Amino acid sequence: MVTKCNHLKMRASDRKQYLVNAANAETLLHLVQSIPSPNAEPFKLLLARVGYEQTRKVKNPELAVECI
Repeated sequence: MVTKCNHLKMRASDRKQYLVNAANAETLLHLVQSIPSPNAEPFKLLLARVGYEQTRKVKNPELAVECI
């Protein structure tokens, strides 16, 4: 996982730029899934629920339309 993180210069509150580790959303979600702690379980369940809803929307695009 660490090899998929990049070092980017970002400005901190002290206005200086520092190298920080950065990753895309896919890598971050994969990292969360690999955490063995029970404290991560609620977030893993949330990700599973959101993924399930997105799959349903792909299969049935009418679900993706918001009612006004």
